[in-house]
Amino acid sequence: GTGGTGGTGTTNFPQLSVYRSAAYNTGVNPFVFDTGIEDTASGYSAGTYTIPVAGHYLVTAVLTFVPSTPSEYGIATIYLNGTAVAVADALMTVQGDQQSVTVTKVIKCALSDTIKMGFVTGGVGSVATGFLVGLPNCFMTISQIGT
Repeated sequence: GTGGTGGTGTTNFPQLSVYRSAAYNTGVNPFVFDTGIEDTASGYSAGTYTIPVAGHYLVTAVLTFVPSTPSEYGIATIYLNGTAVAVADALMTVQGDQQSVTVTKVIKCALSDTIKMGFVTGGVGSVATGFLVGLPNCFMTISQIGT
């Protein structure tokens, strides 16, 4: 609803906050976050968020991986209706150290659009699988920020 104090007004926009709690060692699209913190519109299922209300959404994901070889990279991608709309990558040069990749984007969405996260790791010049650590080191938030 709307309302507030001092005439400022507020709107209850849909919010999603999920993270990966179990070990995960496959680069896939979609990346499945297995633990929900908040899903006010019940739009998240099996790695896909279905937009419940048209508008502008802020999508942010942080994915942490542990390189199994030197010069391993991680690539995080936000997909809107199956099309990549934002990509971020990180290169780790020390085997065994943790590396995080953060990708964020404001996306104009229509009703029933879908948002997914993809994540792959690999050695330079290849796309292979890697180990991702769980808990809050791998999370995604989606928040409607405007109409």
